[in-house]
Amino acid sequence: MRAGILGLAMIVAGAACAPVHGDAYLSSFAAAERALHAGRYIEAAGAYDLAASKALRVKDRDEALFLEARCFDKAGRADAARATYERIVKDSPTGPRTARAAFEIADAEIAHGDVEKGYAMLGEAAVRYPLDGVARPAIRRVVAHVAEVSGEPAARAWLAAHEAAFRGTYEEQEIGYEIALSLDREGKKQEAHDALLESARLHPYPKGSLTDDALVHASKIDEELHRYAEAAKHLEDLLATHEVSHGFAGKYDMASYERPRFPEAALHLAEIYRDELHDHAAARKAFEASYRDHPTARKRDLAVWSEARLALEDGDPKTACDLASRLAKEFPDSRYTPCTRTICPTAAPSKRECNDYITRPPSTDKDD
Repeated sequence: MRAGILGLAMIVAGAACAPVHGDAYLSSFAAAERALHAGRYIEAAGAYDLAASKALRVKDRDEALFLEARCFDKAGRADAARATYERIVKDSPTGPRTARAAFEIADAEIAHGDVEKGYAMLGEAAVRYPLDGVARPAIRRVVAHVAEVSGEPAARAWLAAHEAAFRGTYEEQEIGYEIALSLDREGKKQEAHDALLESARLHPYPKGSLTDDALVHASKIDEELHRYAEAAKHLEDLLATHEVSHGFAGKYDMASYERPRFPEAALHLAEIYRDELHDHAAARKAFEASYRDHPTARKRDLAVWSEARLALEDGDPKTACDLASRLAKEFPDSRYTPCTRTICPTAAPSKRECNDYITRPPSTDKDD
């Protein structure tokens, strides 16, 4: 009985917390959705406008207006779309759709008005709304445009001029990172390298959203300059922030998520040790770590295969055979599995043929 009363109380409480949209709003919004899905964009825009006028909440009103503008866009009515976006910005300066509307207004100016004015508006919107998901690509678009029209020094000047505006915001690191990329595009490799490392230093994990990218890019520049030990060091610094998984009470996985750059960096670190530094011991250890520490990586089979080849080359046939067995057991569909007998004569035969390119020396055929 008591449980039933508690359940009823929870239902009543949930209903009390549910948003109140109003029947008139919901009816008009539903009519707009039907027209939109039928491709009747002007009709849908009118219905969304009616829904906005009936909305009881600012959030609902702004959403209906934003969808109205999108319908005008789909109908090729650029002026009407822009006017609706401008209405959102004017009537709801702190609303949930205001930031995106400001970016849309800038895009409309670029596409249908004064291009330079539009890019200036795009930069201003990024400064005004640095937390919006469009801010970062907007900065990159402005930088690309300025570089194309006026050159890389002008692009860096724009970034430097806006550095203070973004300081303390989510996009603060973007400015320094883009300056480094601009230097790299201009061929100023050392300056770009140093700027990338400064970006990583100022914005360490876990707060730096571009720190992994900065370290990987700096490593690539070192490779271009044949500084392979330093290239490896930057990848090691990146991978050192990988958090080890620990079970809690034998049940819960307390590991951090796999960051996108980790698998690529782990595998390439091993390749640098093998191909450039000719350190087989370090390469084998790195290939093993690539396989072990990144269980969702796409190229784990390559890591196992590469470690097995090095083991055989180092006169360690037992380890080579153990790795060949792992490859066949865990990656039966891998392109490397049919070739396991080339590194372990006692490996089980494969029904598939071993392709010649698989067994070429790594130094002459870098695997993709």
